[in-house]
Amino acid sequence: MVCSRNVPLEVKGTLSCYKINGEIKKDSVTATLKTKSSTVITSKSGLCGEPITLEAEVSLTTIRQNGFHVTFTYNTITFSFTKTIRKDCDNPRIDRRGKYFCNFDKSIKSYLRTACKSLIFCFAFNT
Repeated sequence: MVCSRNVPLEVKGTLSCYKINGEIKKDSVTATLKTKSSTVITSKSGLCGEPITLEAEVSLTTIRQNGFHVTFTYNTITFSFTKTIRKDCDNPRIDRRGKYFCNFDKSIKSYLRTACKSLIFCFAFNT
C-alpha cells in the first residue's frame, strides 16, 4: 500500500491584459485548479494584470506525477489555456513547513507571446 500525504498547495499566476486595435482591454479572468480527470478542486476570478492565487490541500504524490493542472480563462473573449503543476511551474518548491509553491508567471507570459502570432488580438506586456 502506497501512503500519500497531503500538503498545502499555493499556485500563482498573472494573466496579461490584451489589446484589440491598439486599445488595452481589462477582462475578468478565472483560474481553475483541476485533477487529471478534470474534477474541479478550487477556482478564483480576478482582473487581467493582477495576480491570482489558488490554495488547496492536495496529494504530494499526485503533484510529483504532474496530476494537477490549472486552466486560465479570459471571460469576455472566452480564450483559455492549461498549465500542468509541476511540469510547467517556474520554480516549484516545498518550504520547511511542507507547503508546495508553484508560480506560472514566466510560463504564462511565454505562452501568451507565442499565442499572439496566431490570434486576432495580442497581449499587452508591462515588461
